[in-house]
Amino acid sequence: MKLFWKYRVPILLATIFLLGTVIRFAGLGSNPIGLVADEAENGYDAYSLIKTGKDQWGAPWPVTSLRGFGDYRLPAYTYLSIPSVAIFGLTPFAVRFPSALFGSLSIIAIFLLAKELFKGRTDLALLSAFFLAISPWHIGLSRVAIEQAVSVCVITTGLLTLLIGSRRPQWIVVSGIVFGLSLFVYRPNIVLVPFLTVSIVLLYRKSFYPFWKYLAAGCISLLFVSSPILFSLDTSAFQARVNQTNITNDKGIIDLVNEKRGACLRVLPDALCRVVFTKYSAFGGAFVSNYLHHFSPDLLSMTGTETQYSVLPSRGLLYLLDYPLLLLAVVAVVYEWTPAGIFLLGFLLFSAVPDSMTSAGHYGRYFISFPVWPLLLSFGLGWTLSRVTRGKAFLVILIGIYALAASNFLIEYWTFFPYRYSVYTHFGYEALTHDIVRSVGKYDRIILSSRANDSKQYIYYLFYTAYDPAAFQSGVGVEKVQEPNSWVRVRKIGHIEFLPILPPYPDISREHNLLIGDPSEFTAKDLHISEQVVIPVEFTVKDKAGNILFEGVDSGKL
Repeated sequence: MKLFWKYRVPILLATIFLLGTVIRFAGLGSNPIGLVADEAENGYDAYSLIKTGKDQWGAPWPVTSLRGFGDYRLPAYTYLSIPSVAIFGLTPFAVRFPSALFGSLSIIAIFLLAKELFKGRTDLALLSAFFLAISPWHIGLSRVAIEQAVSVCVITTGLLTLLIGSRRPQWIVVSGIVFGLSLFVYRPNIVLVPFLTVSIVLLYRKSFYPFWKYLAAGCISLLFVSSPILFSLDTSAFQARVNQTNITNDKGIIDLVNEKRGACLRVLPDALCRVVFTKYSAFGGAFVSNYLHHFSPDLLSMTGTETQYSVLPSRGLLYLLDYPLLLLAVVAVVYEWTPAGIFLLGFLLFSAVPDSMTSAGHYGRYFISFPVWPLLLSFGLGWTLSRVTRGKAFLVILIGIYALAASNFLIEYWTFFPYRYSVYTHFGYEALTHDIVRSVGKYDRIILSSRANDSKQYIYYLFYTAYDPAAFQSGVGVEKVQEPNSWVRVRKIGHIEFLPILPPYPDISREHNLLIGDPSEFTAKDLHISEQVVIPVEFTVKDKAGNILFEGVDSGKL
């Protein structure tokens, strides 16, 4: 017992780290079940770079972005996937490996950052690590092959090294390099990094003041490392991604403004109607509504958001108990008014700004806020414990409640989540790809509809067949279409066609085709055939709940 007490901090940290790592790596390739399109795209681009030194579109080792589906993703996650794809092959486990690794390392990073912020208080640092290790939001995003978990780890490390630099100035330069690299990981870091660095330097200005030369060197290192990204901000690729996500391109808001103006014009002068109903006020109202919803208990602790169903079931992004603790943390920040508390509150308030330009709370884009949550929870809990009697007993009970909540979440995540939400993770494409491969050569054309299963379907065929990247890059037998806002749709690979809807049967009646789509697409009305014709289903693909996702129909038997 004496030995444990002497080494309690490293033992407890190692236990928390091991727990968090096991949670993030266990069954990584099988849950979430299936792959979302972005995961398959990251994996195939990594595979293509390994095999040819070029991405799927033939660009050699892109520095600032990969074209992808026309969304021009930043390249860091794909490059981080190369070692695991090279070792484990083109599998879900391989492409998710970097996310789980950096998600696990974030436990150590948040512990060290908390020690810096809270002046060496290991109790608050351990609590921060614990809260991060069991966080549903962090677990969910650490188990999918997208860049958010990597970004949080890098940003946390950048903050850690910058704070260390207030005592050991050489680390300021390291911080500049880390923050510079973060701009290659996740696009919102372009606005987040300046806010964080300026905030830290201003709040701890007395400590940084003697090291102004190192601060200058840190700024130079940040600008130098990130210069390729910064110089790409005025390119068509960057603008395309902005146009794809910004609320100012929301046609629904613009249509509503026009409808209100039209109604106004029936009664009042045109000039007045244009002043009252403007797209700027409409966009401003949408932004404010979006921003406030980011802090709602509904999003954070109750039902969450429908966008999260590929990583989490319907539930809050955090635990139910987190919300009152967060409110206590805000009270503690106002009461204590320390640089650390002010920084965390400012970070939290600012982190909702970028996502508010796109949505009322997206599980991925709002994740830039994540370093704040475990730190605020530990800060609020520590402040509360110092003001209650029997604080240690209260802490033990609270940790027990969190352990129970985490157990409930993990049981749901491993049982109900893959069963009920498999359609959101595009489960079924692996089995569908195998059916398609078995059918090649038996039909004139194989036509896959995306009407009811709208995703970038071609990427699943490339991923699950480990399609030769050189053959795809050559363009032979490949047909692609440029869609609005720079999106790219691949319509054809060899005899396999990926179409928005199935062609009507009369148009293909002289051909022997395999038609694949949602069961609702195989009606006499959709196919333009007699209602007396029995639809000959060759195969079906179902989700884990037994619902049919795809049916394959032989047009020659209609």
